[in-house]
Amino acid sequence: MTDYRKMAALGSSYAAGPGISPVVNRPAMRSGMVGAATSPFDDVPFDAATIQALTILHEQLTEVFADAAQHTQADLIEASKLGKGHELGTAEPWIQPLHPPHRLPSSFHPTAAGMKAVGDAISRHIGV
Repeated sequence: MTDYRKMAALGSSYAAGPGISPVVNRPAMRSGMVGAATSPFDDVPFDAATIQALTILHEQLTEVFADAAQHTQADLIEASKLGKGHELGTAEPWIQPLHPPHRLPSSFHPTAAGMKAVGDAISRHIGV
């Protein structure tokens, strides 16, 4: 059984070190909400330039997490790679769309299927 007390939450990611579970790159999953199938103003309330900017931001965040993992000798599970093919605009997105104002905070967060994929990847990585 995983000792979740050893997992330290830092912002939207999980840190790792000696005796602590792997780093999970959750921001990359959120930033990876757009892909080739994402249609401006149909799937997201953004124009093509904003979608391109989000893609660049995703690449930069992914690089920052990879550098941090390398410098701390932590393991890194890139959630955005797990979600490839599940961006907004695909048949089975793992990211929630823009919701109405009363549900706005859950917009662009992972769906249950997306979180299950991350949980399964962590379980495989730590051998559970």
